[in-house]
Amino acid sequence: MRYWGSSREGTRAPARPASRRRSRAAVVSGGSAGPFLRRFYRPAPALSDALLRIVLLLAAAGLIYAFVLGDGGLVRLAMLRAERDRAARRVVRLERVRDRLSEAAQALAADPLAIEKVGRERYGMIRPGETVVRFLPPRRPDDGRPDEGRSR
Repeated sequence: MRYWGSSREGTRAPARPASRRRSRAAVVSGGSAGPFLRRFYRPAPALSDALLRIVLLLAAAGLIYAFVLGDGGLVRLAMLRAERDRAARRVVRLERVRDRLSEAAQALAADPLAIEKVGRERYGMIRPGETVVRFLPPRRPDDGRPDEGRSR
């Protein structure tokens, strides 16, 4: 009768590396039956390979959705950055307008000539004794109205 690892035959089983000595086998024995049973007993996997692949694929898809398309994802982050940049540019424009208006208000409060200029340009005011001359823009010949200086 032949026994595995018996000294009768004069051959010994080759020593296994340290990393292979540990096994996931459910049967662990301190006696001589342990190595024999570990050789033939393979624990059944908790999930089949196909099911494990599906689970991993779903987990990867969930992570991709969460980090790219979700509320805190890269797409939303890019949209928020663009919105922040637009708001910053608008703030700069509004600050420039505010500065111009405050300068104009200070000029109107301090300078009587500025008040007169605004009154004349915007409201068409004149001093007593002045005559206003307005120049109308020239008429275009294709506007459909007869021109007084042209002959037909």
